[in-house]
Amino acid sequence: MEYPKAVMNKKELMKMGFTRNYLDRAASTKGQTFAFRLNPMNQRSPMLFDTAGLEKFRLAEIRAAERAAEIKTGVM
Repeated sequence: MEYPKAVMNKKELMKMGFTRNYLDRAASTKGQTFAFRLNPMNQRSPMLFDTAGLEKFRLAEIRAAERAAEIKTGVM
């Protein structure tokens, strides 16, 4: 997927079709390094996403879901 900018905020990504729930879950995933607040001391500070890291996360989730479906169909 192509992104217009290297770093985008949550509203911009939502306009591209991502859901708020998906972005919140991605940002709160343990060990992630692609989502951060502009001002970490302020809870209302906008959440920013490094689009290269977000894309790697998105592709890894797709691969994991495909593997899980493969394993599930292979067991029966």
